[in-house]
Amino acid sequence: MHHLKYDKPIALIYNPNSGTKNNIRPTIAKRLTMEGIDHEFIATQKEFDTYLIANTLDLSKYSALIAVGGDGSASEVFGGMLTRKDGLKIPCGYIPNGSGGLMGLETGIYTVEDALDTIVARTCTKLGAIECLSDTEDATTVPEGLEGFKIRRFAFIGANVGTLFARMMGSAGPWKKWLGNAAYGFAM
Repeated sequence: MHHLKYDKPIALIYNPNSGTKNNIRPTIAKRLTMEGIDHEFIATQKEFDTYLIANTLDLSKYSALIAVGGDGSASEVFGGMLTRKDGLKIPCGYIPNGSGGLMGLETGIYTVEDALDTIVARTCTKLGAIECLSDTEDATTVPEGLEGFKIRRFAFIGANVGTLFARMMGSAGPWKKWLGNAAYGFAM
């Protein structure tokens, strides 16, 4: 386990359309302010913003990058950072507010309070990533940015492996509105 120093604000990439659609921003802001942790919310506006923001944000201005949303939001933020053109990386985390919960199984963070306790404690641990390629076998041919995101995803949850996971996650999106978590099984 590593101990973090927040000498700059933490960036919270907030997906207001994630799973539960509960507005947890006031809860997050209150706790971080109370604990003296400088922070900045960056709200997503459209599909793939979670990926694009993490992929292009000036990371030199932040101490950590936190995804606020579901498993998909967290995966997009982490993947966006891992595929940055400049190769910069900072500690990442997530605050769950989605319809799934697989990331919680991997990290032990199941609630907003669990996540805030971890952020306030300034602790982090390493999480493995599996690169999943679709329609190519050579990672060096994957384009940068959003076009590359369509071909390369990362699985951060040990139980999900390979391109089946990446395709299932992409195919479930349109059905989540009506089917909720059942959309993942339907997409397979």
